[in-house]
Amino acid sequence: MNASTYPAPENTLFDAALHGPRIGDAAASSAAFFSSSGINALRRFNRAFCRVAPGAAALFARRLIATPPRHAPRKWELELSSRALTSSVVVGRRTIPVAAWGQGATVLLVHSWGGRGTQMGRFVDPLVNAGFRVVSFDLPAHGAAGTGETDMVECAAAVAAVASAERETGHPVAAVVAHSFGVMAALLASREHGLVIPKLVSIGAFESCRWFINAAQKHLALSDEVARRVRDNFEARHGYRVTWDQLSVVEMLRASRAKTLVVHDRFDREIPYAHSYALRSVGSATAYFPTVGLGHRRILADTAVIARSVSSLSDKS
Repeated sequence: MNASTYPAPENTLFDAALHGPRIGDAAASSAAFFSSSGINALRRFNRAFCRVAPGAAALFARRLIATPPRHAPRKWELELSSRALTSSVVVGRRTIPVAAWGQGATVLLVHSWGGRGTQMGRFVDPLVNAGFRVVSFDLPAHGAAGTGETDMVECAAAVAAVASAERETGHPVAAVVAHSFGVMAALLASREHGLVIPKLVSIGAFESCRWFINAAQKHLALSDEVARRVRDNFEARHGYRVTWDQLSVVEMLRASRAKTLVVHDRFDREIPYAHSYALRSVGSATAYFPTVGLGHRRILADTAVIARSVSSLSDKS
């Protein structure tokens, strides 16, 4: 199934933000793509704005889509950060903070949209105990890596820059553990910057960025004309070198030839479980680990998910 055949589903990356957690639904995410405050009024405004000033509406919509939400780190994340060896890399106008723990083959942790490096911190100690060096960082406009707008191209450049810095210090990346948007960013770094990913753990990933922008259109109540302008604006900003139709996570995964473990929860309300079908069908080196009831975020702290991920990276075959 192609990403274009997916309707923007009821339970998507934007659903929790637009409608809030459902009463009695423990799996509803509190980490929203947009603030839920005043969203109905915003959608009414967007409908009118799209009719009277589509150009301005497209710029406004791009700002909404390209500005990641921010969430304060938890106490355990701060404690984890205090034990890290810290450094930084410069990517364009951004300074990207980098944290590392342990010794051994390097595993790069790549967080999701609206997250931060320590969001995946529950993987650190199990990976270190298994003999890995673990490296995490904040994507552009996330965490301590500045504010404002960013996109997948800039985030992929950041992934590549951190990997390059690791290689230059004698720690080439042996594996990547990535979540959601982070999977796409890592694979785009592989395609655009030559990052070699021998092994990959893909958690809650979407099939294509086309689905991502289609979901944004529906839930922000954008007209077809304004959504087209948002897509065209993105492509123009990058000199039409990268287009939405080229941003297929499935095809980038296929091209990377990474030995992959696909992890996805059957009740993921943000990235529908159906996306995992296409990802896990790529190549004979792809394994699959479904979960039930963990949703899109809590899956990152599940001991079984972490143990299975560590096992797949430790496997010498």
